[in-house]
Amino acid sequence: MYAQLASAVESAEMVLIGIGEEWKYSFDTMWKDSLYAGILEKAIDEYKWMIPYLEYIYMHDHITDYDKSAYGELYNLVRNKNYFVISTCLDRKAYEYGFSMEKCVFPCGSYEYLQSINNNKNEIVKAVESDTFNILISDLHMLLNGKKKICDINKPILNGEEMIFNQKRVEWFDVNYNETAYQDQWQIYMNWIAKSLNHEMLILELGVGFDFPSVIRWPFEKIALINKKAYMIRVHEKMYQLTADIKDKAISVPINSVSYIMQEKHEDEVKE
Repeated sequence: MYAQLASAVESAEMVLIGIGEEWKYSFDTMWKDSLYAGILEKAIDEYKWMIPYLEYIYMHDHITDYDKSAYGELYNLVRNKNYFVISTCLDRKAYEYGFSMEKCVFPCGSYEYLQSINNNKNEIVKAVESDTFNILISDLHMLLNGKKKICDINKPILNGEEMIFNQKRVEWFDVNYNETAYQDQWQIYMNWIAKSLNHEMLILELGVGFDFPSVIRWPFEKIALINKKAYMIRVHEKMYQLTADIKDKAISVPINSVSYIMQEKHEDEVKE
């Protein structure tokens, strides 16, 4: 399996990588963590707004070697290629493990920016530059350490409006998502795609399901169809199926895409 992917990467002039739900940071252990569990139970009932901020703290305090290895191996595969990454993951871990900021776009947002919950003023701010955000994170640390009560925690406010993370989340279907933060990088991505039509392209779709199919899954199928020199590899544990119009220029791999990349690493080590 490694030889197949490595060969496809080697043969391509350009590599388009889509990273989806299977790669997002898992907070399963947070809900079982004794430090967080009791607070999360209360938050579900009365303070649901608080959960993304607890995720922010937990994610920064728990960096797994598994994430590092998978992203690191993926980067090693494509680092010498003309690549572009589009990811729906909110953690933006691709940046942490080698991928260039100029060659990635995150259209579903991140934990880096805040926006108004109503998006009335169409403005976003860097979270770490917001005084009320920094106060909130400090208060949540005190809450986790038993030095503050949950009822005393205040929401972050800017110009009289409640702020939330600038994220397009499935559970925030009623929030008017502010797209300002990624639009410049999206245009760079569009320009990159426009120059790809006459080039050998590998389209590598990893763990992309149907949370936001219009962001990666459907556009990738269209690119594979239009570009006569494109070859697509779709990897997903459950949603690996291909449409009929691209089945002759694509393969599907029915395995968890993170495990797939890690398996490639293992097979490479065995060969050595």
